[in-house]
Amino acid sequence: MKSQESKFMKSNLFVKFYVAILSVILTILLSYGMINYNDQKNSNIKIMENQAIIVAKTMLLANTNAILNDATSYIIDNSLEFMEQNKGVKYLVFYKKYSENIVVYNNKWSLVKDIAPKYKALQKEDSQYLIMKGEFLDEEVFHFTYPINISSYNWGWIHIGFSLDGFNNNLQKIYENFIFVTLIAFLISVLFTYIFTKWMLKPILQLNKRTKAIVKGDYKLIPNVNRSDEIYELSYNFNIMIEHLIRTQKEVEKSKHELEDKVNLRTKELKELNKLLDKKVQKEVIKRRNQEKYLYEQIKLAQMGEMLNNIAHQWRQPLSVITTATSGLKLKKDMNLPIEKEFDDTYELVMENANYLTKIIETFSKYTQEDYDVEYVDLKDVIDDIITLNIDILKKNFINIEINYKENQNLIETIPTLLSQVMFNILMNANNALIKKDIENRDIKISVNQDELSYTIDIEDNAGGIDKDIIDNIFEPYFTTKHSKKGTGMGLYLSYDIVANHLNGNIFAKNAENGAIFSIKLPHHIEKYMIS
Repeated sequence: MKSQESKFMKSNLFVKFYVAILSVILTILLSYGMINYNDQKNSNIKIMENQAIIVAKTMLLANTNAILNDATSYIIDNSLEFMEQNKGVKYLVFYKKYSENIVVYNNKWSLVKDIAPKYKALQKEDSQYLIMKGEFLDEEVFHFTYPINISSYNWGWIHIGFSLDGFNNNLQKIYENFIFVTLIAFLISVLFTYIFTKWMLKPILQLNKRTKAIVKGDYKLIPNVNRSDEIYELSYNFNIMIEHLIRTQKEVEKSKHELEDKVNLRTKELKELNKLLDKKVQKEVIKRRNQEKYLYEQIKLAQMGEMLNNIAHQWRQPLSVITTATSGLKLKKDMNLPIEKEFDDTYELVMENANYLTKIIETFSKYTQEDYDVEYVDLKDVIDDIITLNIDILKKNFINIEINYKENQNLIETIPTLLSQVMFNILMNANNALIKKDIENRDIKISVNQDELSYTIDIEDNAGGIDKDIIDNIFEPYFTTKHSKKGTGMGLYLSYDIVANHLNGNIFAKNAENGAIFSIKLPHHIEKYMIS
């Protein structure tokens, strides 16, 4: 493949050089031919002009008396006789200034009042000529116009149309001679250029042959070309380059062996280091997972403690109602007062509050479950449970809760326990933000929207929003805006981890007009949805 490519390059160099020289020679030949052709053409036109002047003067001399005596018949007869003897004259027009014009052509004559404008345009003080198509003939002629001046008086003009047959024949011969001479000269140039090109390129091609051998590893010196020009200098410089290449190759071989030894040693060290790093990485991964698991459990315990505190507040009122009702019955019984009438009312009140306490315990037990099974649940139930567990603290902080969702259209396949933890984190963050900002009318809006693939739970507060400088960092680990003793900076990070890595969803935050919106996007089916 390389040999063919070199051969092509060599041939291409010869062709380029050969064609370049031929192009220059051909250009010179054509330029010279065109100049000579134009010179010959102009010479022939000049000859025709001189002949036309002689004819015009002859006609004027022969018809001077007739012109002065206005002998039209004599002029016509003389013109017909002249044209009979001189076939090269196609027509004669005697243009009078103040009389009819005499036109003689094709052995006929006529008197016309005016002639064509193109003829009149040539009527100057001196003679004029133009090759054009005659008005009286359907062919091109050499039209010559000559002024008729007799005794310093301009009588008019004579227009003579000469045949171009002789002129065209001369041009044809000139053209044929030009083609013949150019062709002969070009053929001689082709042969000469081929010989010259071969002679010029021979040392270059020989030099190229040696360079190909050098490329293949044959570092023999190039023999000096028997010339005293740039070719000799080029071969001399090539020999210097070859000597340098020989020295460089020896050094490269030496460096190659040294480098191979170093690479082998480094490879061995890297393999051992990789083994150690793999072990360290595995240990660090396990350590990090254990730390995250421990931290996750601690945060969950803290959340449970906070939730238990909220539940304790919710239990006080129903327990107080039960205690008061039962104490009243016992007091009446001890005083031997009739209790039959109050018993049913007290029993119903006690059972109602006991059921409420039971519901709180059952809801809390769902949240504290350790198993993370995938279930079909209604998002309404998950949201209601979180609100139920924390309603007392929300009421205590004068926070109004507004929930918007479509009835019977919120069924989702997810892990409800993990979703409840995320909802609790965001709800408590909104609660804390509203207390911290000391908002007078405190609102939290929870809405559920859906499309073909997913549900989106939006939790919006009116606490003024998140600072633009930190909104991009709130889901990072250990990032917190609370005092170091009150916050770990892991609540939102773990919420993000749960949604992204366990629920196959996404969570993000943005600022609205009056506060922040946290959006939780979850698939309808947890196993089938892929996060974009």
